[in-house]
Amino acid sequence: TLNSISEINLGTLKSIEDILIKWLEGTFLWTRLQANPEHYGLTPDDQQNPRSFLRSIVLKTVQNLEETGLVRYTDQDCMGLECTPAGVVMAKAGILFDTMATIKHTLEDDATSVEGILRMCCKAAEFRETFCRQVQAQGKSVPVK
Repeated sequence: TLNSISEINLGTLKSIEDILIKWLEGTFLWTRLQANPEHYGLTPDDQQNPRSFLRSIVLKTVQNLEETGLVRYTDQDCMGLECTPAGVVMAKAGILFDTMATIKHTLEDDATSVEGILRMCCKAAEFRETFCRQVQAQGKSVPVK
């Protein structure tokens, strides 16, 4: 999701077809999908047309981005894409989708308080593997060497 929104922001990908043809069909995923379709959960029908399977993944991803307010459609057919201001921030800052969704949700609810902002940061996937030492958790300063 982060890679696709970055490419949409750069203007490399401007439509759902661009995502399929210019981008995904040139990746190792496309090669592996054709070589080992069972590993990726393709049904026998999907195996006959792996491009259709890939298209459904792209459509679902774009739908999630649009529903979260990170991209918008640029045409009546819902095929052209561009980033919203929030999508531009996500792309430029390298923020993961789940974190950006949390940020947008928090800003709608309770970001005006320090507690709301801290809660939002604590939920960020980027910090999932970050731990504090006991003295840091107690609020004591620790000199950095």
